[in-house]
Amino acid sequence: MKAGEARDETDDFVRLPVPKIQQVFHWDCGLACARMATQYVRGVGEEEFQGACERLHLRDSVWTIDLAYLLVALNVRHRFCTQTVGVDRGYRNQSFYRRHFETDEERVNRLFQMAASNGVVVEKRSVSVGEVERHLAGGHIAIVLTDASVLSCDLCPPSADAGGTTAAAAVSGGSPYSEAGDLGDGVDGDAERRAGWSSSLVSGCCCCCCLPALGADCCVLCQRRQEYQGHFVTLCGYSRSARAIFYNNPAFSDRMCSCTVKNFNDSRKSYGTDEDILFIYKDS
Repeated sequence: MKAGEARDETDDFVRLPVPKIQQVFHWDCGLACARMATQYVRGVGEEEFQGACERLHLRDSVWTIDLAYLLVALNVRHRFCTQTVGVDRGYRNQSFYRRHFETDEERVNRLFQMAASNGVVVEKRSVSVGEVERHLAGGHIAIVLTDASVLSCDLCPPSADAGGTTAAAAVSGGSPYSEAGDLGDGVDGDAERRAGWSSSLVSGCCCCCCLPALGADCCVLCQRRQEYQGHFVTLCGYSRSARAIFYNNPAFSDRMCSCTVKNFNDSRKSYGTDEDILFIYKDS
């Protein structure tokens, strides 16, 4: 057993000391998860992380394959499992993907085509919860793409959890990863950086942490949409007896979240996720 891990002899319970890092803007949950992961497995510092993001030209549309390339750039051993090698053209009609689809499709397909030659390990397959638990039991972690409109934390208080995990507004200041322009429909990136986001919690669903602040009640927006909202989380443990999965939600900087295995499966298998999961290894 590695120092800092919490588990019993039968591996019924695992909780790993993965750092909690809050996302800066509504679009950078994947980068925040990558920061958690690379700090945990290799102690990667901010300067090294930022440098890798700049070399890869990461902007405000980050796909799982981008995170895999980032792990390679930071010398972190990984395995990327997905049901779709490339871009599902059906996503062009989804509001979550629509804005960047035309520019992202060619870029993302090219990244998949060049993956093997760049040291990116991609496997086209589904992953079971049992495989995820065995991976975590070894002291390793994973980044998972979920549907935030489905994902629901059982530990967050009701006032901060209306059908999903609470969104935390981003902290003020510029992005530590890269410069971005327009960050979303109706949101100007320069204005966002000038004003900064409120550091207080916003009551509502998890999906809002990856949505721009539209000046309306979170729950009203979520009830109206009921659409896919991609959100990366970092897995850090499980309890077999409680049938629970533990994860760090980059919407927060101060807590570990937990969901049922059923909710975990529902959120990670929602149409739009491709069942993407990045297995990340402690022995990198």
